[in-house]
Amino acid sequence: MLRHELPKNFDPQALARQQAKVGGVIPISSLSRLPVVSREGDLSVELSFSFNDTFLVLVRGRIRGVLQFECHRCLDAVALPIEQAIDVVILRTDQQAKDWLDRTDFWLIGPDELSGSAPLWDCIEEEVMLALPLFAKHEPDCPS
Repeated sequence: MLRHELPKNFDPQALARQQAKVGGVIPISSLSRLPVVSREGDLSVELSFSFNDTFLVLVRGRIRGVLQFECHRCLDAVALPIEQAIDVVILRTDQQAKDWLDRTDFWLIGPDELSGSAPLWDCIEEEVMLALPLFAKHEPDCPS
């Protein structure tokens, strides 16, 4: 099965108006902030867009993949599966972020990007970073 690359940027408003469902892959090599020991492979991403009851863009979906980290016990490579659900609203201003802070997860995207070209890969990378364990290690028994 041929897997296509998820677009690097997206128009949240247009996708929500269309109630779009998008999916694809992001090469791990393109996510430079991830503290991985191997940049091989892809993350699989599935997203759906809509508006919530206050007309903010709602993004739901899932990120899946396997990332290679350094085990904090033995320092060998350890493969950790990542499966992260996404359920966020897209906000435009810091004030909105303060108002929504205790309510739900959100992606803060500038007003110019909301109806234009917002950085989708950056948002996905942030979600993956939030899903990472504090310490990568072999489970249950480390070979060290």
